Amino acid sequence: PRPARRALAASLAALLLAACSSTPEMAPEDLLELYRETANFHYFSGDYDRAEAQAFKGLEIERDDVPLRLMIGWIALQRGDTPNLLRAREVFDEVL
Repeated sequence: PRPARRALAASLAALLLAACSSTPEMAPEDLLELYRETANFHYFSGDYDRAEAQAFKGLEIERDDVPLRLMIGWIALQRGDTPNLLRAREVFDEVL
């Protein structure tokens, strides 16, 4: 798992450098994909706050993005307290 994480981290770093370069602004589709990837990276690293922040940024671009909406639900499940479990149920019900 560690080599895979390192490869993913290197890929994300390259994407972030590209996003921060002085070239013209990224297309919304590319930015959405970047937010999806960083949300997944942070989720699987156990950093749920950052994963959630990235997912919400992506949802600002595409409100109905199912993978990002599911990510919000999965994060709430991982937090495991009653308010978050209720929130997860609400998210999953909305997706259905």
